[in-house]
This record gives sequence, C-alpha cells and structure tokens, in this order.
Amino acid sequence: EKPFPCAHCGMSFRTTTTRNNHVRLVHKIKAYSCLTCGEQFNRQDKLRKHLIINEGHTQMNEEKSASDSLNKEEIIDEDPMNEQPGPSR
Repeated sequence: EKPFPCAHCGMSFRTTTTRNNHVRLVHKIKAYSCLTCGEQFNRQDKLRKHLIINEGHTQMNEEKSASDSLNKEEIIDEDPMNEQPGPSR
C-alpha cells in the first residue's frame, strides 16, 4: 500500500520521507528561505551555509524568527509536505 501521494504529479509512496525526498529531488521544491533577502534553498544545510557566508543575514533572520512566535510544531503543521495520506494510485 502506498498512502502518501505527491501533490505535484500524483505518484504514491509508502512513507512520507520517501514522498518528501521525491518532491525535493524531482520537483525541485525550495522549502527553506532566507528571511532577509528571500533567497530560497531546497535543503536546510544550504540555507545555513548562506547565512554563514552572509553574516548579517543570520542576525536579521534570528530577530525575525523570534518575532514570528511560531513554534516548530506550528511550522510543521503549516507545511504542505506534511499532508495526511490519500488514496493510492
């Protein structure tokens, strides 16, 4: 059974991890954004590298994150990648 469909192409997967990897690699979804300049990245480590290279961005991102007052669970709940299982194809 493959209860986790891709919202972009409809292909189904056994786990959310496999589906999320598919979306990231095949559909080039960039889920991580610099809050300072808006540049987007498909991996969190690439965003961290960007923040290290652009030191001023790190402080501004931290200030914006603190003022947003969203906790990790709320961010995960708002992520469309964390949808509930759907019908298999």
